[in-house]
Amino acid sequence: MSRLPNYDPAEHAPRLDDLTMTRREMLQRTGMGIGMLSLATMLGGAVPGAAARGAAA
Repeated sequence: MSRLPNYDPAEHAPRLDDLTMTRREMLQRTGMGIGMLSLATMLGGAVPGAAARGAAA
């Protein structure tokens, strides 16, 4: 198996900047999940259809 002539493994290695996140990036990536957890906590068990899904399972 021959190597690709223009392949440089250093160009494809993960950089430290790619492995870390700023606070802004973290909130952008996780904001929807945190919002859904908050909404579920506020609603408690009062989600329409929750009992129907539980009975069907």
